Amino acid sequence: MRQLPIALLLNSLLLLGWTGSGKGQSVKSIDVKDLNGAAAALKSTNSADRAAGLSFIALLGPEAKGQTREVVGSLFDPSADVRSWAQKALPKVDPNLAGPVMSLVQNQDPAAQLKAVQQIAQMGQNAAPAVPALLVFLEKSKGAEHLAAATALGQIGAKDPAVAPVLANIAMKDPDPKARQAAIAALPKLENPQGAIDAFAAMLKDTNPENRSTAVNALGAMAGTNKQAMSVLQKVAQSDPSPTVRAGATQAIDKTKKK
Repeated sequence: MRQLPIALLLNSLLLLGWTGSGKGQSVKSIDVKDLNGAAAALKSTNSADRAAGLSFIALLGPEAKGQTREVVGSLFDPSADVRSWAQKALPKVDPNLAGPVMSLVQNQDPAAQLKAVQQIAQMGQNAAPAVPALLVFLEKSKGAEHLAAATALGQIGAKDPAVAPVLANIAMKDPDPKARQAAIAALPKLENPQGAIDAFAAMLKDTNPENRSTAVNALGAMAGTNKQAMSVLQKVAQSDPSPTVRAGATQAIDKTKKK
């Protein structure tokens, strides 16, 4: 665990632009003694604690790269102080990711946002900590930017447990058919698809057979790499009240077995 003397900590904070007062700057920096403490502070319900944690992470820079996802999430904190320190910390811990993420968060130009999403996607798994920013952007984006965000989420979020239910929701309900296709294509790559399978299983209880067919199609994309998805399909093929849904499940099973 990295520890910093208080004198060095305060001096470094001044270099980072801390004045000890003023909107977006106040922080009780000396309350945090090491990286573990900083990580714990980010989960505090007290905004001053969260700001303190981010200030220490900013000082550690690349040594705190493992906290990048939490720093990105802090960009959307309800506290202006916390957001301010997150903006300072991000370029310190991961300068490569900071540019496109900050552009995505701060730029209102759709073309610039689209470019930022594409840059994040091109980084692949190295951009995994950007997932919180993509999730926020996905909710408010439309058109080409929305499709790009859905695609990027699948490309960088394979190991992030928060991504599975989001992709499942896109696959089942997104009004853009291209976004639905992108989500379905990403599902088999998920390291932990449980959230998606749970969402599809819930959809299979829907009274609308078209919705159940949508869930079957998505499960079919996953069945080749996930035994649970195959098991759910087999149950649907045997017991769904709709012959169309049963036929779709059977086709998905046969297609998977032929691969």
